Amino acid sequence: MKVEVVDSQNLDQSQIDWERIARVCREFIRETTASGLCYTWCRVGLGNILGQFESASRLVQFQEYSDFVYFGRDPNTEQTRVGLTIDEMREILSGRYLDVMLCRMIVVDVYTRWEEYTRRELSEAVGVDRCRITCPLMGDIRKFRNSIIHRKELGGEFHAPEFWESIDMSAEDPGGEVVRALLEECSKVSILGREYIEAQLSPLPKED
Repeated sequence: MKVEVVDSQNLDQSQIDWERIARVCREFIRETTASGLCYTWCRVGLGNILGQFESASRLVQFQEYSDFVYFGRDPNTEQTRVGLTIDEMREILSGRYLDVMLCRMIVVDVYTRWEEYTRRELSEAVGVDRCRITCPLMGDIRKFRNSIIHRKELGGEFHAPEFWESIDMSAEDPGGEVVRALLEECSKVSILGREYIEAQLSPLPKED
């Protein structure tokens, strides 16, 4: 993932905090990698859960409530919220609805992490205003994220066409292809001629 600094030729190199840049890139890579692991485990878990819905008695202990999935403990004694009927849950799991929701969550999470934390931290480490820290890929992901949040069509020109050209949008799981490609791109970050790759990073310090 290429990060650019507008008007970088006029930077005061002596004021750049390279150690902070390395730390910020390291955090971004580790956190997006963790998002990727959660995405993978969730998809595996959804496949396993689907089989359990073949028998409602495996999921719900109380026969009189066997038509519903409850969030909580014993619905006889504690306040509990009805979620979905067994049939509704089975229908959702057998389709691609939850896969699509997972993909949307990952896209929104990665972009939010970049925009709300990583971009700001990099600007402070370089010593420039945040608007001078740009990333063509994240510009595209912003459009993708906005199309999800505001339920709009994904349109306009892409800033990182090579990224989208590498994705087969006609595949059975195009959202999954986008997420996998995005997480792969986020596993390496380049800025001001230096590249930070996941395999080269040392462990993060433990929090006190």
